[in-house]
Amino acid sequence: LPAFATLLRSLHDHMVSVIEDLSQMGVPLPPNHVDRFYDPNATIAAAIDLVLAPFDYIRDAHASWLELVVVHTVATAGARKITRDPELSRRYGEADTAPPEDLREPIAITVLARTLRMSYSTVRREVESAVASGKLTRAGHGVLATDAYLRSAAIVQAGARATAHCAHVLRRLGPGGFRFDNPTHCYLDGKPAFLTFD
Repeated sequence: LPAFATLLRSLHDHMVSVIEDLSQMGVPLPPNHVDRFYDPNATIAAAIDLVLAPFDYIRDAHASWLELVVVHTVATAGARKITRDPELSRRYGEADTAPPEDLREPIAITVLARTLRMSYSTVRREVESAVASGKLTRAGHGVLATDAYLRSAAIVQAGARATAHCAHVLRRLGPGGFRFDNPTHCYLDGKPAFLTFD
């Protein structure tokens, strides 16, 4: 289906963007396999692996997959100032270095619903449940992930697992000809824009 093909191309370029950002931050990356032609399908498979992995290693910390998606979208939106700042990204880039609340930005439920392309009532219900269970807290005109949740043993362990898993997935891209020396050569349609959460 054309829509699915478009989704896979987008997923591919988001994966390349992550690797490009890691490279710019000085994260050690695997070596190139200079004798291999680049296979975009290997990158798509790696991206799908990374997208699905959280459902395996943090699902037990959530009542449902939908709560997981909502809570982690809130956490991602809250960290947008940090994500775009190289110094802050390095400072708070480890599993056990959750950024302080004053550096995080709340996201409104209406914006959250629009970003996730879900109904407002569904997202509000999940947010209220997550607030009641201590994963989210109300802040200003929106919500934030709580310090207790971000620093909980389950999330810290999941972050460590995610880091190790990501390193393993990146190593698998070498034989697929990924250009770790210059990831920009691997884009199909170009670097995707950051979500703005507006």
